[in-house]
Amino acid sequence: MRNRATKVLLAVVCLAICLSGCAKSGPKVPVVSVSDILGIGSVGMINRYAGIVEAGETVKVNKDANLQIAEIAVEAGDAVSKGQVLFSYETESLSIEVERMQLEIEQMNNTITTQKSQITTLEKDQKAADDANKLQYTLQIQQIQLDIKETEYKIASKQKEIDQAKAKLADANVLSPVTGHIKEVNANGETNPQTGEPLPFISITQEGDFRVRGTVNEMNASNFATDMPVIIRSRTDDSLMWTGTVASVDWENPVQSNNMMMYGGPQDEMTTSSKYPFYVRLNSDDGLMLGQHVFIEPEQGQMAGQEEGDGFYLPSYYINDLDSDPWVWAVNGKDKLEKRPLVLGNYNMDSDSYEIMEGLSLEDFIAYPDENCREGAPVRYPGEPDDSEQTEPENPEEGFDEGFSEEGVGETQDFGEGEGFEMPVDDVPGSVIAEGPDGTIDSGTSETDPGVAAVQGTEAVG
Repeated sequence: MRNRATKVLLAVVCLAICLSGCAKSGPKVPVVSVSDILGIGSVGMINRYAGIVEAGETVKVNKDANLQIAEIAVEAGDAVSKGQVLFSYETESLSIEVERMQLEIEQMNNTITTQKSQITTLEKDQKAADDANKLQYTLQIQQIQLDIKETEYKIASKQKEIDQAKAKLADANVLSPVTGHIKEVNANGETNPQTGEPLPFISITQEGDFRVRGTVNEMNASNFATDMPVIIRSRTDDSLMWTGTVASVDWENPVQSNNMMMYGGPQDEMTTSSKYPFYVRLNSDDGLMLGQHVFIEPEQGQMAGQEEGDGFYLPSYYINDLDSDPWVWAVNGKDKLEKRPLVLGNYNMDSDSYEIMEGLSLEDFIAYPDENCREGAPVRYPGEPDDSEQTEPENPEEGFDEGFSEEGVGETQDFGEGEGFEMPVDDVPGSVIAEGPDGTIDSGTSETDPGVAAVQGTEAVG
């Protein structure tokens, strides 16, 4: 009898401990850092695009297709100053062309002089003619006058060509419009391999202010528009950021034609994608370095108030009791949830977010308020496995027979048939076992060992 009572006692104590531990821990509540929520961390709510800091805009200098190049004075990589000679046209043939056109104008002027003399002669003959022949003279005079007007128009057009040619002779040396570095020289008329369009004769990377170049997939094309505000963030320090606007998206020159299959399906024209460069005009480039890699993200209210040094803005759906004493579920120093009071500032209607003046920092972790949130609940950080998805054994009694077999303790048996694990009664010091008149088993303590708990039925009494 004493042996069976000991088995029941120990089994009940173990069950109570297990149930107590489970009730205390409960499911872990997923949490996320405030910086990640605001898109400042590695996983944000706003799309980010890779970018690189480069020198100012690229200036393109093209040559006149009707002229021959006499000399190219620069090569790719050369530094040039504004006003420096880039290349020169061959001028001898152009000078000969100007002389030829001037002779044509002189000949046409002589023709007009002759035609005017003809008109004078016809007018004299018309006066001496009878009335029947005067109409014929009139028609001849009008035809010559029309020819003169046509010749005068040709002279004016030819003179414009001469003026343009003389301007080219004066500008036989093509000068650099900016200070910078020669990016490329396409002396042989190379074309863009993607579009087939001719490349510029000379490209110059302008020195001075920086700009940021990124790439956008055509599937995300709707996210970008000219003059749209963006935020530039450092890849290595999230606290470093700059602002700017989209200067242009170069839809004419894709940087990559991607023929990879997407979504694991068969490839067709609907599953291919291209990337296009876009350029950001910076409001300030202080602290940026040429060639620095950065992140680019559309500005959607996450910078509201930050430029003035005020608090950051948190989406309203994380905040409880907005109308009274606002608070959030935040992680304390022991990886448990707590109610964290907040001091709110301004409200941003566009992003439905509140300015956090006190109570949270960007490094804090918070939880989305749901039924699992409670004081002291354990938390699950990003990247940690979700232990709530682990399956429980179908028979809750299974598992009690594992891990309780030790040398000198006794033989392990199934608990499902009312049999516990065996332990010699003598191994429980000071135990007193008695069977009451109603069938319950009372386990008291002896005077020599008052530390053994008294259990009646299945409820712990002490």
